[in-house]
Amino acid sequence: MTDPVNLNVPGLPYLLFALAFFAVVALLAGLLSPIELALQRHYRSNRTDGEGTDGEGTDGDEGESGDDRARTGDGDGRGSPTPTDAAVSETDRPVGTDRNPDPDSGVAMTVYECRRCGATLDAGDEHCPRCETASIARYDVG
Repeated sequence: MTDPVNLNVPGLPYLLFALAFFAVVALLAGLLSPIELALQRHYRSNRTDGEGTDGEGTDGDEGESGDDRARTGDGDGRGSPTPTDAAVSETDRPVGTDRNPDPDSGVAMTVYECRRCGATLDAGDEHCPRCETASIARYDVG
């Protein structure tokens, strides 16, 4: 008869436990990151003008009822402006376009838009507040 092979390797259970632990951590990091991003995107879409999957409409100007701060209950003032506040933002900058164009340039208006989500941005914004991307398109209309 042959002798059985001795599998009693010192430290093997600890090595297997460490591998299982790091595999679980990697799995959770890989799974929670997309879930967390989806939750943030969903939360942000509910705080903007209702273009999310909540069925409140597709256009921010039509069907807007009241103040976003009252609808969401957060009170921090980061929601989309109401139709009465659409001309000037909270920082007293023009919203979306340059309201006073240079008469020498021959351009009637400059519009800033997010290339990712298509939102009209303030004239001084460096990134889109809705999707947080820095890809901004500038259109000279005139």
